[in-house]
Amino acid sequence: MWLSKGGWKKAKDFMARKARRAGAMAWSLAMRAADMSVKGMISVWQALIRPHLEYAAEVLDGKWEEAEAIQRQAGRRVLKVGVAVGNAAVIGELGWISMAGRRALLRLNYWEKVLAMPEGRLPKRVYQRQRKHIELGHSDKRWWAQRVKSLLNDLGLGQWWDRQEVCPHWSDEVRDKIHAKETERWRSECAKNRKLEEYVLVKNELRREEYLGYGDAAVRRIFTKARTGAVELRLETGRWESLLLAGKQLQLPRQYRTCRLCEEEVEDLRHWLFVCPAYSVERQAFMRVCSGVLAGDGWARVRRAAEEILRGERAADKQAETDLLKWVLSGEGQHGGTCMEFVRNMWVKREYTRIEMGFQ
Repeated sequence: MWLSKGGWKKAKDFMARKARRAGAMAWSLAMRAADMSVKGMISVWQALIRPHLEYAAEVLDGKWEEAEAIQRQAGRRVLKVGVAVGNAAVIGELGWISMAGRRALLRLNYWEKVLAMPEGRLPKRVYQRQRKHIELGHSDKRWWAQRVKSLLNDLGLGQWWDRQEVCPHWSDEVRDKIHAKETERWRSECAKNRKLEEYVLVKNELRREEYLGYGDAAVRRIFTKARTGAVELRLETGRWESLLLAGKQLQLPRQYRTCRLCEEEVEDLRHWLFVCPAYSVERQAFMRVCSGVLAGDGWARVRRAAEEILRGERAADKQAETDLLKWVLSGEGQHGGTCMEFVRNMWVKREYTRIEMGFQ
């Protein structure tokens, strides 16, 4: 009867519509609150929007891509970025697990409650009946007990199904297992996206970034775009430029997306931050402020790379240059705000210079 009336598909569509309506109202309120913090906007998502997508999540069946899309849209709202920032980067910066991971967590927490129920409770009786059928060699992927067993095995917790009990601090154990699984999947997605080739160097853990607590939203937004390979350098905008070759319009090859200010190299993140002579003044000012950090123990190689960059040379030690890039884009520690301001100042200088030179 349930399947003949539309089943979970109709229920999912209903919940998604409610979530989108709640999102429209919630984000409208957030905009009226002017510059709401990232923490505040995450609270809006968790309290006003996400619950609509988690109704009956403990028993919800099948994949649900629309819920993932709504979460990614919320993440972009929180970060104040557009679709140019990849899905994996949005989730990574906020440290969120997928909605499927959330449903798995809620389901296994509910399984703990089912095990503790008195034998006469209806949910416990249904569960016990399904479990007995599974033990006799019968299975049906639509059965709730079968999905719980598969989920436990997938997370490496199959021994608890055999024992029909849970370990102490069960919720924390399940959360850690799901987070590890989600981190593995997230890293795989990042590795497949060429736009994130620099991002994977500065980010390898699925956690909320410290720099998101910085107060200036405009600075935060530019910094996020720089970290995630979405800042509008020619490496990125050249994707929409074309080249006429043999009477055919072709996408501008990567090697031809040169910096319009110096015409020396491809305008990628490293060229913009460390190489282009148009930004030498901003670079020197930044390095003077941060010279105390680079003078510390363990920074000798990075310090030499910075000195070469300040002389207008490309760093000979590529790994040291990478370490310097990771430090600048981490946005953490005592000089996190200074690094973020440096990236913003570089962007402002780029825009003013391009306008003066007549570039769009």
